[in-house]
Amino acid sequence: MGGNHTPIVDQDWLEGNDSCWVTRYGAHLFDGGETCKIIAQRLRPITVQEAAAIQSLPADMEWRGTRSAVYRQIGNAVPSG
Repeated sequence: MGGNHTPIVDQDWLEGNDSCWVTRYGAHLFDGGETCKIIAQRLRPITVQEAAAIQSLPADMEWRGTRSAVYRQIGNAVPSG
């Protein structure tokens, strides 16, 4: 997995329903555990709206192009002070 398909948000943890799967999995790997073959369904990719908010872009910003192009535009944006 990579690019726009990388699950980086643990929805259950975000909603306060459980501890962070990513943190637990990292500890498991650090302790010598096996890698997962299946990623937990509670993990999801960051949305366009979330990525734009992180970059301090307006919530009503209109995006054009493929999903990949939109994420690239947001990632290349330089937030102003």
